[in-house]
Amino acid sequence: MKVWMHAPREAWIVDRIVAEFRVSNADIIVERPDDAQMIWAPAGWCVDQLVHYNKPILSTVHHLFAEKPEQARHVADHDRFVTAYHVPNVRTMHELQKITSKPI
Repeated sequence: MKVWMHAPREAWIVDRIVAEFRVSNADIIVERPDDAQMIWAPAGWCVDQLVHYNKPILSTVHHLFAEKPEQARHVADHDRFVTAYHVPNVRTMHELQKITSKPI
């Protein structure tokens, strides 16, 4: 499977994750979304901007906190664009399972 990763270029940890993943997995990474079979959005806020490529989208949700309900609303509002989710920890997985039935 060929994957294109959306790099947010925000000088945030996600940019480093993208750079390291690209180096370590050069055999599956493509430079253009049109050449990909799947799009990974490691900064999940951007999935609505990627849907026009008509590819499955893997979205990373880094954290969800009960005291920040706007995070859950954002995920719920964009869930229709996402094929599956990636999370960095079990706590986020449990919170995300309250919002979506999609694979995590």
